[in-house]
Amino acid sequence: MKCQICDKEVLNFKSLSSHLRYNHKQYSSKQYYDLFLKKDNKEGNCYLKNCLNQTKYIGIHGYNRFCCFSHAQLDESTQNKIEQTNLKNTGFKYISQDPKIKKKKELTNLKNCGETTNLKCQATKDKIIQTNRQT
Repeated sequence: MKCQICDKEVLNFKSLSSHLRYNHKQYSSKQYYDLFLKKDNKEGNCYLKNCLNQTKYIGIHGYNRFCCFSHAQLDESTQNKIEQTNLKNTGFKYISQDPKIKKKKELTNLKNCGETTNLKCQATKDKIIQTNRQT
């Protein structure tokens, strides 16, 4: 594998990423990918018709190949697959319905903030207030 900018031989994508970071600081890995490695103009765009959103860039290897985050969450087949997996693994349609998960969340919240739910925690309340003030 060669760097397309200076023709230096690199071992793999990881070493290419390091090479870019140290030798070609003017290029981010995303810029390099878009300029030299991207297969076509459709790559990096949501595959659903009339959607102009970009898919998530996941590193020097490229983009999420399918659809943007908002469609991944809304896509009915994705939701059905998640529900079926949850039913198979836990016996519940939604993972948060599982009593084991509920108990684990409570124990984690007790450990982290001394309350059974994070919304009772003063630090969480303060963060919510601070975030709402910024918007």
